[in-house]
Amino acid sequence: MDKRVAKVVQLLILSAVLAGCASSPPPSSPSPSPSASTVVVQPFGTLPTTPLDAASSASLQSVIDGYISQGVPDVIAAVVTPHGIWSGAAGVDGPNQRLAAPGDFFAIASISKVLTAALVMSLVDDGKMKLDSALSDYLGDPAIPTNGATVRQALQMRSGIPDTSDASLSKIDLDQEHIWTQSELIAEFPKPQSKPGTEYIYSNPTYKLLGFAVEHVTGQSLDQAMRQRILERAGSSTSLVVQSGSTATPQPWALPADGVGLGAGNALPSLSNATFSGAASGMAGTAPGVAAWAWQLFAVKVISGQSLATMLATTDSNGDGTGLDTFSAKPLSVGHTGSKEGYQSLLTIYPDKQEVIVVFVNQRDAQVAGITAKLAEVLQ
Repeated sequence: MDKRVAKVVQLLILSAVLAGCASSPPPSSPSPSPSASTVVVQPFGTLPTTPLDAASSASLQSVIDGYISQGVPDVIAAVVTPHGIWSGAAGVDGPNQRLAAPGDFFAIASISKVLTAALVMSLVDDGKMKLDSALSDYLGDPAIPTNGATVRQALQMRSGIPDTSDASLSKIDLDQEHIWTQSELIAEFPKPQSKPGTEYIYSNPTYKLLGFAVEHVTGQSLDQAMRQRILERAGSSTSLVVQSGSTATPQPWALPADGVGLGAGNALPSLSNATFSGAASGMAGTAPGVAAWAWQLFAVKVISGQSLATMLATTDSNGDGTGLDTFSAKPLSVGHTGSKEGYQSLLTIYPDKQEVIVVFVNQRDAQVAGITAKLAEVLQ
């Protein structure tokens, strides 16, 4: 399924179910606006550490158990609320029918973009990057193709550079332990489709460019910069990782039952896939780890409140944002989806209620939005 279509399908499901939970029928998407619409939220409090009450925990577990009976191979989920935390798993996600567990590491795919956007905003906070400066200013090599986009346009998927071609994607599995270099990745970039700032185009190459910019500005590898600037600030350096040749992904791993060669090079789905994906979708983590990191992001422990507001800025009626997408207006929900072969994930944050829900399923195009919505109903 096309990434843009997959995202819209997931968000329509989530918006529809959330609308049923609201006291009055909300619009299915934010109102159109010719310019960026910024949402300012109340900072979350201290990260909760105590478990949710037994009744709520049992109801949440019952939700994910129910999906296994419907044929879903596994579900791993985590919830953080002001009233406590919960994580659970159901089904099989390992070799020899190994049961899924809440702490299994998962290829979070494009949820990585939220962390990459936060990483860029941390550099903006420190005055090392400017949102409306040319992205090329931070790459150190004028030959790297940016289509003249600014940093802000890149964060908003408005660089004019389209997504990776199927022909390029087919090269990932030729050698599953291959470590892709910057020059190799740039060689696979497609030609620009439009002028920067004119239209939203879902683009993994654009977020890879942001990763290259981070490396040039910091003088560090992406995994080092992410760990020091984004993960350690949130206490998440052991539960989230930028997968690379020098950073093995911790085990146990969540693996799709029909996967072949998964985990090659100590990365998910493989080292080749992870390093090809880079800052766009190359990270791995646990569901509780992603949920806790997202809470700390909204608690303003990772970047400034102004930068968080920038990430929440939407640019069109679809809720396309600046690192975070808006899923529904009432109740307000934001986050990001992630999809790879054998992996489907969804991070959802409810700023007004101060709740975070993360759902993982080892089945591409699984309806994780529906599972999220059912979990959200329990929290009502």
